[in-house]
Amino acid sequence: ENRRKSWKPRETDYQSGAIWRYAQNVGPAYKGAVKTAKNHGSLSPPKHILNAPTPLMKDLGYGKDYIYDHNAEEEFSGQNYFPEELPRRIFYNPKGKGFEDTLLKRLKHWQSLRDKPNKVESRSIERKIN
Repeated sequence: ENRRKSWKPRETDYQSGAIWRYAQNVGPAYKGAVKTAKNHGSLSPPKHILNAPTPLMKDLGYGKDYIYDHNAEEEFSGQNYFPEELPRRIFYNPKGKGFEDTLLKRLKHWQSLRDKPNKVESRSIERKIN
């Protein structure tokens, strides 16, 4: 059978090698995320991102202080979606070569937005049904 044992691009697959560098950094990120999940088990997401369909759930803090990304500055709230028992972690660390340069700039920009206090615009979302 002509299957590769492990994924490695062929020279003809990618011209610049940028995808290969990306894949080299994604592997450790994936392994780190899997290891963290195995070590911490099934933790609940933070209550602020959970829906509160009942008054009891609302009283327990479900959905409290949730910021809708599209209402935040640059449509990015920067809220933490990791479980409350698990601090925010960085799994993927692009090196800044090839396409990873674009990803690195975007990640740095999002971090700069996270570091600012959230300014939520007061625009509302309305749906018109005809």
